[in-house]
Amino acid sequence: MKKLGLLFLLCALPIVASASSLNGQSGTLNYLFPDMNTIFESHSFTAPATVITLTYGPDLPNVISGNSIDITFGNTGYTFTPAPFNGEQFIFPGFTFTNVTMSTNLTGTTFSWDAHDIWVNWEGLTPNADSFVDFTINGNGGSVPEPASLLLLGSGLVGLGGLARKRLSK
Repeated sequence: MKKLGLLFLLCALPIVASASSLNGQSGTLNYLFPDMNTIFESHSFTAPATVITLTYGPDLPNVISGNSIDITFGNTGYTFTPAPFNGEQFIFPGFTFTNVTMSTNLTGTTFSWDAHDIWVNWEGLTPNADSFVDFTINGNGGSVPEPASLLLLGSGLVGLGGLARKRLSK
C-alpha cells in the first residue's frame, strides 16, 4: 500500500511544477501617462511577442519571450515629461511573478512589480538611440510542464501499470 501512495505522489508532482517561460502567456502592454490611471496606448499580445512597438515619443520596441522582456529606444532627442508616472505597464494575468530583475544603461530608470504586473517609469529621462532596459523574469505560468515533470509523470504511470499487472497475475 505504501508503494501505491508513493507512486500516486510521483504522478501528482507534474501538476505542481511548471516552467517559468512567458511563452504562451497572453497579456497587455499599456503606456500610462501622466499617472497610473490614464492609459495613453494599449496593446494585447501573446508571448513570444517578437516586437510590440509603442508609437509615442521615442518609438519603443518591446520584445517579450522566454523569461525576458527587452525594451530598446529607436529615437534620440526625446525627453519624458515629469509626471507622477510616465511609463509602461506589462500585465500577465495568467502568470505569477516570483522574481523580476532589471538591467539597463539608462541612468535613473525605476521599476516595480507585483504578482501579475511590471511597471517601468521613464519620468524625466532622456534616452539615447542605444538605451535599453531588460527584465529577467522568474515565475509560474502554470501552463507548460517542465520536461523533468513529464518524466516523473511517465515513471509514475509505468509504475502504476506494473503494480496493476502484478496484481492481475496473482
